[in-house]
Amino acid sequence: KTLYDLIYYQDSKKRTLVVEEIDQLNGKETLLLFEGYDELPAQLQRDEDSIVVQIISGKRLPEATVLVTSRHSASGFILKHKGKRISQHIEILGFTKENIQTYINENVKDSEERQ
Repeated sequence: KTLYDLIYYQDSKKRTLVVEEIDQLNGKETLLLFEGYDELPAQLQRDEDSIVVQIISGKRLPEATVLVTSRHSASGFILKHKGKRISQHIEILGFTKENIQTYINENVKDSEERQ
């Protein structure tokens, strides 16, 4: 995969221009979002030559702001390859059944809707 493959833009001519500009500026003023990193093909997640790993590690587009979302299972690999790029690591924990019931009881007024 290339940077061109990662960028979504309906007009392929404009997409080429956008990718060239991002590359020329080393990602300056660019936000890259890798949503669902753990759902990427293994090669893109783990291969040192993968464009995704190169961007996360800062070897490619070092001026870009990168936001990565993932299930907890992939966070170790992301943090291992972050270099100096990752400034924040936030883990969102799921709700337990008790948490869900408490939320519903506190926020749903109609008792029929609570069921």
